[in-house]
Parts: sequence; C-alpha cells; structure tokens
Amino acid sequence: MPFKLLHFPYLVQEKIYKEMTYSELFLMSVLSTRAKKSIQRVRFNTDKLRYIFAANGKSLQVSRNHNCDRITSMKEFPHLKKRDTCLVKFGDLEVRTKFRLYESEGVTCNQMKVKYLDKEHQRAFQKYINCLFGYSKSNELHLNLDGDQMSVIDNISDTIVDGDTVEMSDLEEYFEKNPNQKSVYIQAKMNGELLKNSKLFGIENILIDNSNEFSASILRNFTGRHLVFLGGAIFKTTDIIEFVRKWINNEAYQKLETVWIKMETEKSDIDMFGVQENLPVIEYNPLTRPPKYIYNPKIIDYGHGEINVGGYTYFDVVRKGDGKKASFKIIPMQFIFLVWNS
Repeated sequence: MPFKLLHFPYLVQEKIYKEMTYSELFLMSVLSTRAKKSIQRVRFNTDKLRYIFAANGKSLQVSRNHNCDRITSMKEFPHLKKRDTCLVKFGDLEVRTKFRLYESEGVTCNQMKVKYLDKEHQRAFQKYINCLFGYSKSNELHLNLDGDQMSVIDNISDTIVDGDTVEMSDLEEYFEKNPNQKSVYIQAKMNGELLKNSKLFGIENILIDNSNEFSASILRNFTGRHLVFLGGAIFKTTDIIEFVRKWINNEAYQKLETVWIKMETEKSDIDMFGVQENLPVIEYNPLTRPPKYIYNPKIIDYGHGEINVGGYTYFDVVRKGDGKKASFKIIPMQFIFLVWNS
C-alpha cells in the first residue's frame, strides 16, 4: 500500500523528514517537485558540507558531518547512453543522468552518472544542494589538483589537497580563487617555485605532509596561527634559532599560536643543544605556568588534545614588549613551539 506522505499535515511531514538521511531526502526531491518544495520548508541543522572533487575532475561528491553522511555524488561516464538516462532539473539546468544505488558501510548511497561533468554542472549541483537544505555556511573541499579541470565549488573555508604531487602554481591559482581559507591540509608533495608573496603564507592554519625544501621558507614567512609539518620537513639549526629569535624580539609571528614540526632526519641538520645555548631559555617552573597545554590547531581532518609540557623536555621563552610566554621542545626529529594565552 503506497505511503502518501504529502497528504499528511506539514508538521507530520517535517518530523518524518528529520528522521530520514540527507541521501534519501535528495532522492525524494529529484523525483517529486512537490516533495522538494516540502523539504525546502524544513529548517535543517546542517553542519559543514564537504565536497570531494576527484578522479581528475570527473567526480564530485557532497557529504555532511565531515564526510560521515554522504548525500549524493555525480560522476562522469562519457559512454553513457541517452536511452539509459532520465531527465533531472537542477534549477535552470537539465541534466541527463542514470541513478545508481549502492551500499557503503551499511548505508545506502546514491550516485548520478552523467555524460560529462563541467563547471556548469558543478555550479548547478551546489546551488541545488544549498537551496534544498537551506544551507548558507562555508564549505569544506577535498580535491586533487593533478587534473586539468579546477573545481568551481565556492565559499570554501577548509581544503584538503591530495595526490602524488601538486604544482605550486596550481596552489597559487586555487588560493587566488578561494581567498577565505581558514585551514589547508596539503597531503601531496609540493613541486615548483614558491613565490616570495605566496598566498600560502597568510592562511590561518596549515598542515603540510611533504614540504621538503620549502619547509624553512614557509616557516620564515608564515603569518597565521597554527603551522604543522607532518613529515618530510627539512630544517637546519639556524632556521629554528632564527624563528624563535624573531618571535622573542616581536619582529614577526604576532598571531602565532603553535608550530609542530616532524623533520626528515637524513636531510635535516639539528643540534638541539645548539638551539638551547643560542636562545635565552628558561627552565620549566610549575609556579609560573601550567604543566599541560590544550592543543587545537583547527585544521581540517587533524586532531587536537592535551600536551604534557611539564618537566625538563620543554623550555620557556618570553616575548619582548608584551611579556607573552611560549614553551618549546627540540629533539633531532621534532620541534614543537606553543604560545600561552596568558
């Protein structure tokens, strides 16, 4: 017996909609104009949406709750036959598509197969999702810049860049088109020329997996709050000393909160005693600061937690002018620098 949902009072419909997944709501909306209008009346409490632009620009997926709840995806199939498709309207754009349902981690997901996925499709796709769920917040984007096609998903605040390598020129172009970045996680190995006025330096929170020879230059020019080098970073003792001295003398890094560096031991040359001897360090005193630091770099897909900074492994330095204090740890493989709020 058919379930005549749209015959129920709206308050009943609303309760039902809020028990459904976003994927189910999306499918219902493209199957029925009346259902779409009814869904649009609901006030959803939607966390950030995440778009994944993959397969050299041939696939676009949208999820919510940091990629835990997939809504739908659109993937290019150049040999898709018209007789196998149906016509779907995304605003003013009519799209020929074939729907595919599949299971992922026990959840039913849907995919739209299309003959091609161009910029017009991307814009219409995003606008439809925003209108359907009343979404106006910023978005997260996970993309690969190896392909020829650049994503045109807009209002991006947090980005993951994956792939084997990424050209610095492609990164600069992306940051030029998406200037309001709060955090960036670069997983791909960076290649090319790092500009002296690179847009990368001004991003608030950055995590880089393979910074290699760019490491010291990025640290030297960084003007944001949180900087993380997870692996492949190359530094010399003088780079670390210069960084700390500039912070102490209030010459740079006024907004800085944390730096976390995991170094490439074979290529880096770090003398931890040389660092300590060339800086005005203060040994830990439990009477002057707490033994634990709350670490939260606010970087997409990167964790946070409590760091034990008591004992002899951490030294303190004080900034001239405002008396702000920071604690740092230096060993051959790692450098951690944490600025205290008070």
